[in-house]
Amino acid sequence: MWDGLDAFKRSIEAFPKAVEEKLQAVAKATAERELETAKRLLRSQQKTEAHALADAIHLEEDSAKRQYRVVSTPPDGQPPNVTIWNEFGTSKMEARPYMRPASHQEIDRYRTDMEQAAAEALAEAFD
Repeated sequence: MWDGLDAFKRSIEAFPKAVEEKLQAVAKATAERELETAKRLLRSQQKTEAHALADAIHLEEDSAKRQYRVVSTPPDGQPPNVTIWNEFGTSKMEARPYMRPASHQEIDRYRTDMEQAAAEALAEAFD
């Protein structure tokens, strides 16, 4: 009886790390898909073959906060607001939204994948 209790305690102690690893994997995969979608959307809306702005979109990992961020920064030599101008438009340029649509496209899948990953971690820990 006590062997089973000890095994159960070990499973409980390991559970938070197992869940975190699975959820972090989902978050990273989601961010990577969002990154590629944002680049594709922006490239498809640009009127030139110069894709420096799309190429500058990148993924940042914040280990301390255990999160991933898709970041659009202006390429060297371009004004700091160029990302905002493209996303929302200006009085002289139509909006070319790429970050918001890329993020919105992932919402449902992210939720589903997170729920599935948590359920898998639970099943693996306590089977």
